[in-house]
Amino acid sequence: MKFSSPYVIALLAVATISNCTAIEQVFSSRHLRGIDNGPSDADTEERGPNVDIIISDAAKKVKKATWWKVKHAWWKHIQGKDTQQARWDLGMGNMGRAALHHKNAEELKAYRKMYGKGPLTYPQL
Repeated sequence: MKFSSPYVIALLAVATISNCTAIEQVFSSRHLRGIDNGPSDADTEERGPNVDIIISDAAKKVKKATWWKVKHAWWKHIQGKDTQQARWDLGMGNMGRAALHHKNAEELKAYRKMYGKGPLTYPQL
């Protein structure tokens, strides 16, 4: 390799100043991908349906069927909350349309479906 070109001389000068890292980067060979010797035994093991997902889905359904109904009944009948107050309690107070993508949006929809906007009120004459 010739060290007479101006680029190489400048590179050597910079490398001596910066602890030889530039030379190592230029003259070293880069291996971007590792060598794969094939799948291990753990990867080739056949798996059934993912049990964790099945359990979490079942737990979510039970939570919706029981805990949400108890919680919503408590809010409506004991505490007298309307849907706007329930929205604040679920953490979606001033979010506007962004509340549709909130993690508790499904629970708020269930509360609205169960209790709606409450009984109709008519103005006094």
